[in-house]
Amino acid sequence: MNTQFSSRSELRHTSRQTGTYFRSLTNEDRTTFEDGPVEILNKSANGALLEVTRPFHAGDIIEVQWRQRDEQSRIKVLEVRWAQAKDSSRYIIGCRLIFSTE
Repeated sequence: MNTQFSSRSELRHTSRQTGTYFRSLTNEDRTTFEDGPVEILNKSANGALLEVTRPFHAGDIIEVQWRQRDEQSRIKVLEVRWAQAKDSSRYIIGCRLIFSTE
């Protein structure tokens, strides 16, 4: 389903897809990586709306990977612009697109 948001003049494609997010965390001289489940609620040419199981902060950079129907893996690198709690264990995050393999 496609939705046109008139205030932004941006076409968003609504499609609930599941995938995985990856994020690197640097603390002093040590880098660790985390991953977890993500649900892509909708996406546009400039960003995506995601549902995740942990809080993120504006400015966080994440990589999101999922498979399409043709089994090709898709990757987006996104910057978190805003986040809000959906309930006690789920969060909605709005992201700006930095890079995509689509």
